[in-house]
Amino acid sequence: MLGNIEKLGIDPGIIKKIAISHEHGDHNGGLQALASVVGDVELYRLAKQRPRENMVLISADDSRKITEAVYTTGRLKGSVDEQSLVLKGKKGCYVLVGCSHPGVEDILNVAKKHGGIIGLIGGFHGFNNFNAVQDLDFICPCHCTQHKREIKELYPQMYTDCGVGKVIEI
Repeated sequence: MLGNIEKLGIDPGIIKKIAISHEHGDHNGGLQALASVVGDVELYRLAKQRPRENMVLISADDSRKITEAVYTTGRLKGSVDEQSLVLKGKKGCYVLVGCSHPGVEDILNVAKKHGGIIGLIGGFHGFNNFNAVQDLDFICPCHCTQHKREIKELYPQMYTDCGVGKVIEI
């Protein structure tokens, strides 16, 4: 994580809030290192521990506003419990997921309480109900998405490739 932050030219001192989707090592493994280079931050996660004293733990068990136009869905039950973020953009809401262990359909249904969903970004682990995303304007599948090729073929105008450092303006 710190290597990517450096390559992207991000000053870790500007980070004030951190949200961890779920407690797999590829999602929370950089917290200890990040804690050593950030100031005081709010940490939204499902686990009940914080890596260092400078991280104020805020439970993500329930849906809540994190900051202006950013909300957590709260804990969603699945094969692995997970939280997702709802980001309010100019034209509607985008859902930022970790791996979608609770299921893309369930995540989208919960996220709708924050407004109309027009975009989905992140990992779609096990997702193959392609009709569930047909009404979206923007689809950006990331790691652990088994059916990227099929999604791209079905929705070429909505599809965007994902990757580290990708900037998406909403």
